[in-house]
Amino acid sequence: MNNHVSSSVVRLISHNGTVAGIGYLVTEGRIITCAHMVALALGIPNDTVQKPYSEVTIDFPFVERGKHLKARVFSWRTVYQDSSLPLDGLEDVAVLEVVDEEPQEESLVPDKLTDRVYEEIIKKIRDGELVPFLGAGVNLSERPRGESWHPDSQFLPSGEELSRSLAQEFGYPWADSGDLPRVSQYVVLMHTLDRLNEKLRTIFNRDYEPTALHRFFASLPDTLRGKSYSPNFLIVTTNYDDLLERAFGNRPYDLISYRVGNRNDPRGKMFHWIDGRMRPIDDPNSYAGIQLDDKRKLLKPLILKVHGAVDRSPIGDRPRDSYVITEDHYLEYLTSSDISSLLPATLKENFSMRSFLFLGYSLRDWNLRVFLNRIQMQQRQYEEFYQSWAIQKRPGALEQGFWRERSVEIFDADLRDFIRKLEQGVDALPMAGGGR
Repeated sequence: MNNHVSSSVVRLISHNGTVAGIGYLVTEGRIITCAHMVALALGIPNDTVQKPYSEVTIDFPFVERGKHLKARVFSWRTVYQDSSLPLDGLEDVAVLEVVDEEPQEESLVPDKLTDRVYEEIIKKIRDGELVPFLGAGVNLSERPRGESWHPDSQFLPSGEELSRSLAQEFGYPWADSGDLPRVSQYVVLMHTLDRLNEKLRTIFNRDYEPTALHRFFASLPDTLRGKSYSPNFLIVTTNYDDLLERAFGNRPYDLISYRVGNRNDPRGKMFHWIDGRMRPIDDPNSYAGIQLDDKRKLLKPLILKVHGAVDRSPIGDRPRDSYVITEDHYLEYLTSSDISSLLPATLKENFSMRSFLFLGYSLRDWNLRVFLNRIQMQQRQYEEFYQSWAIQKRPGALEQGFWRERSVEIFDADLRDFIRKLEQGVDALPMAGGGR
């Protein structure tokens, strides 16, 4: 075989390691192949019309067999396209774009979860001293491996998938289309914030199914109360969706959400949702809308959405969506919006004197880094140390260093397995006071 030809042959690798098809490197970084073979590699239906956003695993078998690279779909034409489109014989064609290789990280072995760690976390839950933080990864915990996100998917997108979708829709011209704050900033500057919010609303204003993780935390206050404990439950999320609220269903809870500022009032602020209405927390120090018992514990579970959320008001009402998503939003959030100055005074102690459990976050999340910096600024005011944990599947050396530098123990675990064992531990708690 001619050396040039052989070095241009590409294999498409499915998630189980089998070869799903072949392609040909036609120019530097660009591969032409069949759309149905890409679909097979990604584990998506052959009749998928929308361009997939998940990356395809590839290798060059005649150059370095077994060295896997990643490629994203650049162009997508299937035999199932709208018949009115001028396909001109180019049906069943996909063009892939090779993604630059990630630098190899130093090999470190993350800690493994032990029964002792589970016992410590469950004790914190029992005593009302744990604040869970939910990141974007919790929404992916039950998505089948290898399944690609698309606008009609029953699962929510990852941050990168959302970014690439926005980049495609609004013509983002640069290669870093997976950088959500940057892509969102481009959409606002070249189009409008309203256009960005409208697009985000079409994605988040749907009845996605809560995961087992959401259902566990939503049922936790009732489980503890049934064992005669007094739950003190605050849960924080940087996600824009309402999966957690849907998991609570008809159970009572309070909801506080951050709202990005506008031209009339550029400084963002927190809003308390009461009976479907937004009540601004104009003076956090005197705000009395959050009720505590005589031991200063929350009477109702409280969901705190620190980066805004979709507003799923009925059609016809003016939506009140708000998302901390652009570079400017994060800059304003970091430099102007001290979270402790925006929260009701009754909640501040829940951050200064609690342990944290970070779920579904990665080092690349701007939202985590910004908010975690704020939390640690508050905790430095107190001399007592409060243990915190992060759960992440196969964290790299950089991830481990990031968490440990912030005094957070990181453990290698699957979220589904972690929540399953946590639920078993809570169910096994004895009755408070030794009752039956």
